Amino acid sequence: MTWRNIPGETPDQDIEFMLQFVHILSDDAVIVELGALVGRTTVALAEACHGTNRRIYTVDNFRPDHTKRGGWITPSRADLIANLAAAEVDTLVEVIKGDSAETGRDWEGPPVDFLIIDADHSYEAVKADLTAWLPNIGKNGIIGLHDFANSYTPGVERAAREILGNPDCIHWLTAAYFL
Repeated sequence: MTWRNIPGETPDQDIEFMLQFVHILSDDAVIVELGALVGRTTVALAEACHGTNRRIYTVDNFRPDHTKRGGWITPSRADLIANLAAAEVDTLVEVIKGDSAETGRDWEGPPVDFLIIDADHSYEAVKADLTAWLPNIGKNGIIGLHDFANSYTPGVERAAREILGNPDCIHWLTAAYFL
């Protein structure tokens, strides 16, 4: 199984855009993904990390109300873990169940080289995620924000521009900031 066999809300071209950044990271880079659903992007990230010492952390609260807030896939920790195992990348990923901003505030892990924000897309939540995680980003870190230029989720762009300014590049719906 590969990431392309897993249902998800992130289009292929956005995942491929994010993978370009994974390929330029050092072999011991730390990647944190906020918002896992059932693991489509997580598996893609992990597949790109085979043969390296990179570590991936994925954070999700796995709340079933995701579909009530505009998503069409119900987050599932069990499905995520099953998909990681089926793709044979489970040893590369640590799954963290929790609030993304709280996890960032409490982070005691290594500096983050690539942060992907794709959790709650409200202005308040994205602002909280950015505020919580920014102190954890390492030198020359990258922040990717999914659904940045999406008219259905204007809070992502508003919060990002307010805290980070203009992105260094935007592809499709994903913006990238190079710190």
